Amino acid sequence: MSTLGKIVSKGAIWSLADIVFNKASYFLVMLYLARVLGPGEFGIIGMIILFVNMGNALVDSGMSTSILRMPEPDEDDYSTVFLTNLLISILVYAILFFSTPYIASFYKEPILVDVIRLYTLGFLIYAFKAVRLTRLSKNLDFKRIAILNIPGIIISSVVGIVMADQGYGVFSLVGLYLTNQAVSALLFNLFTRPRVKVKFVPEKWKFHFRFGYKLMLSAQINIIFENIYNVWIGKAYTKRELGLFERSQTFNSYPSQIVVELLSKVSLPAFANVKNDTERFERAYRKVMMMAFFIMCSMMAIVAALAKPVFALILGEEWLSAVPYFRILVLAYIFYPVHSMNINLLSIFDRSDLYLKIEVIKKVVAIATLVFGLLYGINGMLWSIVLTGFISLFINSFYSEKLINYGFMIQIRDMLPIMIVSWLAFALLFYIQTEFPSTQLWPLIGQCLICVGFTVIANLVFKIKPFYDLLATFRILISK
Repeated sequence: MSTLGKIVSKGAIWSLADIVFNKASYFLVMLYLARVLGPGEFGIIGMIILFVNMGNALVDSGMSTSILRMPEPDEDDYSTVFLTNLLISILVYAILFFSTPYIASFYKEPILVDVIRLYTLGFLIYAFKAVRLTRLSKNLDFKRIAILNIPGIIISSVVGIVMADQGYGVFSLVGLYLTNQAVSALLFNLFTRPRVKVKFVPEKWKFHFRFGYKLMLSAQINIIFENIYNVWIGKAYTKRELGLFERSQTFNSYPSQIVVELLSKVSLPAFANVKNDTERFERAYRKVMMMAFFIMCSMMAIVAALAKPVFALILGEEWLSAVPYFRILVLAYIFYPVHSMNINLLSIFDRSDLYLKIEVIKKVVAIATLVFGLLYGINGMLWSIVLTGFISLFINSFYSEKLINYGFMIQIRDMLPIMIVSWLAFALLFYIQTEFPSTQLWPLIGQCLICVGFTVIANLVFKIKPFYDLLATFRILISK
């Protein structure tokens, strides 16, 4: 096995453990809270998520990615980025603190004043963790990351559940978030070495800022347009409708983010080491991208087919109105890992100058499709997201063809067999559920197993390459 393969596989073991225990546990807790709290409380969070995500992107400023792409960052790099993160987090929190009355007035929800002022304390807390997390990621020490994340997930989950059961409503979500951030930041500071110096080096700041500000600006543009849907629904409709949309979007984005996070954390530092070997790099990058797409497409086809009974069983009847939203958004989010890896390519090849250009082009497209979609209400808006996502696939892959000769048409050709098998599985499972409807756990598991069996056989018969690559990867992981 190649050195690159060993690095990626070793990192994957602990990143997978982090995802399975920590992120999956957090996801399960959010499912419970959704059932207890209902769509309205999640609609409140949906109203503030634009400001939270913008603040998080500003606090990081793209500098963590700048460190990750360096061969050997020194202590001055880490200390300069830490102080920058801390100062920006204070500034961003202060701006939002004094802006909350206007935000609350816009949505006609007075409770937003307290919710935003409490929730965004997370900016200040995360600033003390960000650089330590970056150092561990740079060193591929995913074992330590996974272990240090565990206590925060457990303690915050207990806090969130207890607060929800005691009737704290939306503040149980605030408590969950802040507790996780605080416990995690404390443990990362106690159990990672060396200590971050309190030293600011202007030359280091200029170096990282020149790379990072382009990522930060493109991230801000992306965040604004991704969350403009929340703003529109929150203003034009009720917080319940926003809650239905927000959870539908989250249930789609969370699995895709997990897949992307796993691959990005593990592959970005490792791929950076072999980027000068074009043929080897292209082969490895293509393999990882299609494995990510295979996982996402196969998984979401099954979930989409079973969405109605699963929502009823897990979330309750109150959430069934979200099923159509969820199914439409699946068509957009199955491509998320491919989008992400095309964009990550620019970081690996130090082409952050192209980020902003790409984001501006995509947002012009997004505006055009959104304006047309809004004429047809929420469903029209959802289909505009799908259309924008597919057009963005072409835009994101444009520079992949320039950098590693892996452009749009080749990517589509690689993805097409995966999509055909996945949607045949969707059709089979949807038919079974239509003919034998059930919201009971064991019948649903049985139907799911039939679909998984069909998927495995179809991939074997049609010799879908990412399926065999995944089998090989699992064999490597198991043998370690």
